[in-house]
Amino acid sequence: MTPNDALEFARILRRNRVDYVFVGGTAILRHYPSRTLDFDVMVLPRDFRRAVAAVDKDPSVVAMDRGPTSMPGGHVIIRGALVRFALLDPAAYAGTRPAGEFYAYVRRYASEPSRLGRVATASVVWYMRLVIDRYELYFPKMLRDLRAGVPWSTVDRARRIARRFGVAHLVDERARSLADVADIARLR
Repeated sequence: MTPNDALEFARILRRNRVDYVFVGGTAILRHYPSRTLDFDVMVLPRDFRRAVAAVDKDPSVVAMDRGPTSMPGGHVIIRGALVRFALLDPAAYAGTRPAGEFYAYVRRYASEPSRLGRVATASVVWYMRLVIDRYELYFPKMLRDLRAGVPWSTVDRARRIARRFGVAHLVDERARSLADVADIARLR
């Protein structure tokens, strides 16, 4: 995935009037030489259903799935290639607070403007990876991030976000597990 691919996906979102923030690997790639195979964007919660329906109807979108256990996503054609994407609902990451508060926090304090639109900080990406139920699936990506130069202090900033959203106990425990894995891999 290249920055130009992400820019093309951002154009699709803008064309469909979707309020979004890039998260995941695209956000990490903004400052570190990492890679990603898909696009993850967090969508404004009050507009989530409309945004999903609009993106689903876009001619560049080949297929959308809306499984009961996953966020809506699918495949989009970008410069002749199929690229996976997911539209993330902030409610899954808001902890004990309303989804709108998490989205507003990320937009205002934990993202930066770019040609793509708003792009989250690495600490937001790591927080989101640590707070979800299947968090351990993201450990390889976080180790990859560390190898690419993401500083270990990112986990401390992710823990501060967890405190703000009432899930510190959960993220602290998972961060300790990540530290054990990072120590074994000699990345901390």
